[in-house]
Amino acid sequence: MPTFPVDLETWLAPFRVVSQSFDLGEGLRTQNRTGGGEVLRTGGDVRLWRGSLFLAPLQNEDASALEAKAHVLRGAGAFFTVRDYRRSGSISATLATVQANGTVNISGGPANGTLRDGDYIAFGYANRIALHQIVVGGALNGTGARNGVEVVPPIRPGWAAGVAVTIGSPKCRAVMVPGSLRIGLAADRVTEGISFDWTQTLRENP
Repeated sequence: MPTFPVDLETWLAPFRVVSQSFDLGEGLRTQNRTGGGEVLRTGGDVRLWRGSLFLAPLQNEDASALEAKAHVLRGAGAFFTVRDYRRSGSISATLATVQANGTVNISGGPANGTLRDGDYIAFGYANRIALHQIVVGGALNGTGARNGVEVVPPIRPGWAAGVAVTIGSPKCRAVMVPGSLRIGLAADRVTEGISFDWTQTLRENP
């Protein structure tokens, strides 16, 4: 058995992901609607990243190898790292502090570098891996710092000043959603339609 977490791209190779979704769960619940059309909502849900992966069609004789790898990921204790394949490249920096309004101060990045809108930011805390997304980026100054960077979801308690962060296209830890593996259909010489859903896990060892 592999040592978890496995890197999903490496684990699935040489099979290719051809499409994916990468989404952030809701932070609110719809409760009721009033007679005047007002939607009443409450908060409190843990906002975790989630998505689906769809794999390229492959020859029938290769399908069983991919199926075996997918079956490992659906087992107890299995988890993996996954990223948003639409993003590329990463830089290293430091989480200086989280301000009272929830924005973060970044330091220690490349001098005069850039934080792009939609970049992801990941760091470790309390034996967990956090993944957040930058709402509005901007230029780092000459010392590689930028203050007041808004991220979603909000930074959770447990962060530590000075922790190393990866910004750009970092990975989060995830598990396969039980019952979501679609093993695909074989027709003629090709198997297609293999896919599964995943959800982020914050724990060190799910």
